Amino acid sequence: MLIVYLVLSAVWIVLSDYGLRLLIDDVDSLTRGQTFKGWVFITLTGLLLYLLLRWQERKTLSLKNQVERFAQTFGHVPLGVAYLNISGEWVEVNDSLCRMLGCGRGELRQLDFVTMCTVGNTAVDSTDMRRLFWGDVDTLSVETDFRRADGARLPLRVTGTLVRNARGEPSYVVAFFENLSRQRHIEQRLRDHLENSPLAVLELDRNLCVSYWSPQAEIMFGWSAAEVLGRPWITWRFIHDEDRQWVEDATAELLSRRSSRSVIRNRNYTRSGEVRDCIWYNSILIDEQGDVLSILSQGNDITEREQAYRELRDAKKLLEKIFVSLREAVFVIDPKDRRIVACNDAVTEILGYRPEELIGRDTEMLHVDHEHFERFSRDYDAKLAETGTVQMEYQLRRRDGTIIDTENTITMIDAGEALEATQVVSVVRDISARKQAAEQQRLAAMVFDNANEAIVIADAERSIVYTNPAFHKMTGYAAEEVKGQGPTMLDPGIHDDTFYNTMWETVDHDGHWQGEVASRRRNGQTYPTWLSISAVRNAAGAVMNYILIATDLSEQRRLDERVRYLSFHDSVTGLLNRPAMVERLEQAIIHCQRAKRDVAVLILNIDRFKMVNDSLGHAVGDLLLKQVARDLRGAVRAGDSVARLAADQFVVVLSELARPDDVGPVLEKITASVGNLQSIDGQEVYVGFSIGVALYPRDGDRSEVLVRNADVAMNQARAEGGGRYRFFTRQMHDRAVDLLAMEGELRRAVERGELKVCYQPQISVVNERIVGAEALLRWQSKRYGAVSPARFIPVAEASGLILPIGRWIFEQVVRQTRIWRDEGLLSGSVAVNLSARQFREAQLAQTIRESLDREGLPAEALELELTESLVMEDAVQAAKILAELKAMGLRLSMDDFGTGYSSLSHLKRFPFDTLKIDQSFVRDITVDSDDAAIADSIIAMAHAMGMRVIAEGVEDAEQLAHLRRRGCDFAQGFYCSPAVDPETFQALLRGDWRLQDQASRLEHSPGP
Repeated sequence: MLIVYLVLSAVWIVLSDYGLRLLIDDVDSLTRGQTFKGWVFITLTGLLLYLLLRWQERKTLSLKNQVERFAQTFGHVPLGVAYLNISGEWVEVNDSLCRMLGCGRGELRQLDFVTMCTVGNTAVDSTDMRRLFWGDVDTLSVETDFRRADGARLPLRVTGTLVRNARGEPSYVVAFFENLSRQRHIEQRLRDHLENSPLAVLELDRNLCVSYWSPQAEIMFGWSAAEVLGRPWITWRFIHDEDRQWVEDATAELLSRRSSRSVIRNRNYTRSGEVRDCIWYNSILIDEQGDVLSILSQGNDITEREQAYRELRDAKKLLEKIFVSLREAVFVIDPKDRRIVACNDAVTEILGYRPEELIGRDTEMLHVDHEHFERFSRDYDAKLAETGTVQMEYQLRRRDGTIIDTENTITMIDAGEALEATQVVSVVRDISARKQAAEQQRLAAMVFDNANEAIVIADAERSIVYTNPAFHKMTGYAAEEVKGQGPTMLDPGIHDDTFYNTMWETVDHDGHWQGEVASRRRNGQTYPTWLSISAVRNAAGAVMNYILIATDLSEQRRLDERVRYLSFHDSVTGLLNRPAMVERLEQAIIHCQRAKRDVAVLILNIDRFKMVNDSLGHAVGDLLLKQVARDLRGAVRAGDSVARLAADQFVVVLSELARPDDVGPVLEKITASVGNLQSIDGQEVYVGFSIGVALYPRDGDRSEVLVRNADVAMNQARAEGGGRYRFFTRQMHDRAVDLLAMEGELRRAVERGELKVCYQPQISVVNERIVGAEALLRWQSKRYGAVSPARFIPVAEASGLILPIGRWIFEQVVRQTRIWRDEGLLSGSVAVNLSARQFREAQLAQTIRESLDREGLPAEALELELTESLVMEDAVQAAKILAELKAMGLRLSMDDFGTGYSSLSHLKRFPFDTLKIDQSFVRDITVDSDDAAIADSIIAMAHAMGMRVIAEGVEDAEQLAHLRRRGCDFAQGFYCSPAVDPETFQALLRGDWRLQDQASRLEHSPGP
């Protein structure tokens, strides 16, 4: 510091003098300048000296504090600590070291540190220790025995650490002394425990080699410690070959520290090759750093115990097998309270109970009633006391309540010392079959006499000896007329001798024959029978009798004919079904192809048939189908075919047409005779048809193509409102293909993210502020560009895509509404349109509830819009669904009100909050008095019923003013804003909603 100061001072003096001479020529001024320069130098020098003194003072104080703290730590640390210079001389020691070694500081300084650490220690010599002071090593740790001043030997661990100066030269050594007496004591106790343990003890090092082998292990397995130590645990032939892999896996799991202890049962080899069953208790030992040091295993030879257990188990299994396999139900009963102690599985077959249902229960539950049980007990007690064994027949009640006859053998057995009292074993046999056998023999004759099948018993010569009444009824012959005759007397002459010879040869060879045979009644009538012949042989195998059983197949033949009829005809109308229609159509195509004629396929769909079924019932619907079938058959020619395809669809195949124009008169006749008012079961029903026509060969040359194209034409007729017919055209086909392609694009649009939800503001008519919005779906297709909802929504509805798209819309709207509400931009509700398919989905309420719960949005923030026609399709079911949605807290709105056919009586049943006036009434509201009157009526009616009113399609200020005068609540339309993306709608919420310039740039996209 002094040198720096002198250099800087000299530089200052030289440079300042040189500078003054350059700037000042006058001697007096130069003198004054040098004087001022001198005072500045003195002031700066004094200030610098003051700062240096303050810095030195703080550094000295800090060093003093550090020394004091170090002295306190050094004096109170529980380990012995000493400082030695690089000559090995003691510099300083703490009190703990003096107490540990039993000598004072003066006595300790007389000891040579290196000699003290190496006496009696063969692992480290004095040269190794002195390398620490020479600077060859930085740390050295040794264990040694030190003899204290009182003569006691003290085991120590001495750890020396070399401290180097700034130049890296050895400066001094810090030595730490740790008393190992307690550790040595614990190790000795553990060693004594292991040496004297009755278990075999071994220790494995980190490499899974044996590092310790106890005396008991030598006794147990025959190997001495010298033979075992250092051997690999796994590969050494100590573990049984079949157990080695899983023992290795268990050991690896233990080493991986996934568990600190484990118990392993395995087989081990002794030195002589004998296999012993052992159980090993394993634990891991870890060092100070937490690493696995070794595995300690204690094993016990359980071979004899395992052998005894196996023998006991085998004996038990044998007894259990005998016990379980007995066909008789066996009970072990406690005679004191007559409770069931045990039973076998046969009780399930005999009595219907599972064994666990009976054990511990009173045997009375198995008897018919209490009186029966008391009577049995008296007989049982008396006889058992006399003989010790009782055999009785009595009835028992099965689990299902049925009564069975049983034979019971009851025996008293000596339970031995295991039980306090003698036990009772009851063996129950079900003799119901035996008792019933006699009854069955008696009934056999009754069955024979009362069987529906004709039964004939013939002797070995095939002469009839007995016939039953059914035979006489079936054939018309009396018993005396056929007795002694052969069965061939019933042959009508249809089968030849070869047939009968083969039949009887089969009976004699196989013992049985069955097949269909023609028979003849007494009146000469021929009828089919199913004949079964069996040969009855005696013990020697000789035929004693033949039993012939014949079943009259006449009724079966009639049923078969009915089945064949139904396989090609509709069960309700009697018309041809689809397979039969296809076959007829293919035949007509082949025939007309040869004859150069045309074929027409007409598919007719009954308009609104579902409404008839739902409102009047399926019985009326079936009557309507039958009436339509009769009228269709009457409207076509004799050679034409009429079939029913589905519930409300029919097919007419017109063949042999000279030209395509011949279809016209038939169509007119069908619509005239069928499409009119029908009276069905007292109900007047108007029947209209949507008819599609396809012509062969113009529209196809195969049956499936013609049916498909006729179906396309029929769907076109339905789409146009029904009650008409349409001929198939190529444009229809192209439109169907286009719709199919659009469906595919729409499916991919969901994945590509081409769909987006836009929002059209709803404003208050009074103050023209935004109070809500209607969420509208838009599709920007890569293939089609901007697609109108009027095009893709019906495709989504028909294909079922409307359901996943609808769930996606709910998620988007709920999430966005939650954002606007959190930012305080929107307090009203956002309306979402529901399609018919969504409305009928069973999980609709659950889907909406999950979306609301996921975002934490209150239900009143969401409004569901349903069209008037959708609700009125099934008003009763709609009322139930709407009530469920309303109970969730959702707001409900009827869209396009005034365009449907709902009545006020229906409307008041629905819990709607809002009516939306259809834009068709709003468009000309200022110029058309009828539209104005309708709108005014809707507003007045809705308010009277407590509902709000929204006018759709408001496009100018005059319309808005008219609605304001009539008391309409809200409005939406292009005058307010078209549907815009969420970002633009958010800008509308933050500022003025009347962004006319922006609205004019947006394409007018009609539809939802």
